[in-house]
Amino acid sequence: MSAVAPTCGQIGEENTCGLRKGFANALVLRPYVPSDRVQVTELLQFLPLLYPNADAWLDGRLADVERGNARCTLATLPNSGALIGLTIETPKIATSLKLSTIFVRERYRGHGAGGALLRRARRRWIADRVQSVHVTVDAGRRHLIEPLLRSTDFDLIAIERDRYANGRDELVFRWNAINRQIHHRPAHLPFQ
Repeated sequence: MSAVAPTCGQIGEENTCGLRKGFANALVLRPYVPSDRVQVTELLQFLPLLYPNADAWLDGRLADVERGNARCTLATLPNSGALIGLTIETPKIATSLKLSTIFVRERYRGHGAGGALLRRARRRWIADRVQSVHVTVDAGRRHLIEPLLRSTDFDLIAIERDRYANGRDELVFRWNAINRQIHHRPAHLPFQ
């Protein structure tokens, strides 16, 4: 999620030191399957520290994914299959959804994994004719996620004061297909 410099370490058999520039291109992006539940829960074990009832929320979202009512995409390392990041998308209405979660393990941030996950999701949104996607972020984590969201055409549209507790605001970002079309018009259109 952030541009924090990675630290060296080990995940399974993968050494995280010396990641190369094309690291994000080597990632395996794949759909969640029920046997991933333990790994996903371990990856997101910090959520209860940030959000009330996060354990129950995550259990519900993964159950939705398993029933086909939501989508979870995993970013894994190519050799070991170790889980390093994910997105969870929840439909709201026919043409709108919520990006419920985007997370990349800290030591892999700044190498394009979050961007790869969001670009994959955005291609699906366009193919599925999704008109808008929103994501909410605890304001204290803004510096970690805003650059990534803005790089994939999300705009900050609202701030909900005291959403989680007194002084804990929530930011609302939205990706809008109409704005995307305006900003990314093909060069051959006569009105440019």
